[in-house]
Amino acid sequence: MKKNFFLSVALLATSSIGQLVPGVYNPQVSVLQALLNKNPATAVAVRGPGSAGQETDFFGPETFAALKRFQALYANDILAPWGLTAPTGFLGPLTLEKLNAIAYQTISPITITNVSSDPLAPYRVATGTVDIYSTDRKIIQIQNTIYTAVNTALTAHQAPQIDTLSLPGLTGSVLLTKVNNQAASAGATIIVAAQNLDLGPNNNVYFTADPGGVAETTGVVNKAMPTFVIKNLNSFSDTLSFTLPNFPAGRYDIAVGNSHGISNTTFFVVTTSISPTVSMTSLSSSSVRWGGMITIYGSGFTKTGNEVFTTFDTIPEVASPDGHSLTVQIAPEQMKGEAALGSGAISVPDTITVVNDNGYTITPESFSVKI
Repeated sequence: MKKNFFLSVALLATSSIGQLVPGVYNPQVSVLQALLNKNPATAVAVRGPGSAGQETDFFGPETFAALKRFQALYANDILAPWGLTAPTGFLGPLTLEKLNAIAYQTISPITITNVSSDPLAPYRVATGTVDIYSTDRKIIQIQNTIYTAVNTALTAHQAPQIDTLSLPGLTGSVLLTKVNNQAASAGATIIVAAQNLDLGPNNNVYFTADPGGVAETTGVVNKAMPTFVIKNLNSFSDTLSFTLPNFPAGRYDIAVGNSHGISNTTFFVVTTSISPTVSMTSLSSSSVRWGGMITIYGSGFTKTGNEVFTTFDTIPEVASPDGHSLTVQIAPEQMKGEAALGSGAISVPDTITVVNDNGYTITPESFSVKI
């Protein structure tokens, strides 16, 4: 069944002109969002509230922006008859007519035939042409080699043996060190700090959608995920500053690229006005033995796609069926050897942060790992 598009859009066309405006709650908004989500160019969100399969009844700024992108795609049919040259975001009769046509399948789903009509065209990167995880994979390889050598040596009561010549080099690479705000909405000023930035307008910042943080954690590229780029940024005191464009809401990985290559990545969440605040209220225990489980309590957790950061580990794709709790295993690889030999008498301070499509917990929760 097609989610009652026939019935819903018919009702929308006859009764909702002038009624569906930013700030209102109306069941017809979810139908509008579903139609806009038919194409990435007009998607309300990449993942989370407002995205495909998670449409809401709230007409927020993200729905407004997506509707304007839809109008721009069909400017000749929607705007030109009114003598308009720019989209309005007003759900008028011509916009409804085009939405009706899509719902009734009398025209093909939205396609971009003129990239100049796509507001995000200047930022889009062709699928599969940029891999922002190349440096991440080097870092993962270095970490895994060191952890394996140390854990093996501890078990054998020997000194670690590491062939440093076999490790990939990072000398001269771009290294992303800090982002002033890792969860923000369109229009926010973002400042990225990095080493080995180019002088002059030769620095780019890439955004690749990464729901759940799988790509960031493993370095494995999901070529189906969209990538955007903000080009030609000048560096100032090892920082780059830019205004966040109206990218679809959701969790991304960001990296800096220039003549030195691509940097490591970190997470960034493009937020929405309807996303709940992600917060933690408590942990099930203030300490846990290595390999044990700990439950995080709070709010704003998504059913799937939560990512848990500790001081020593990153755990992707954690589920929260109730939206208020997450349970993870605490087993950082670098402590494995010591934990196998230890009695649990040593407590190592640790912290937890949660990231998902709604944002992230700005204040970490503290606990300790016993080894």
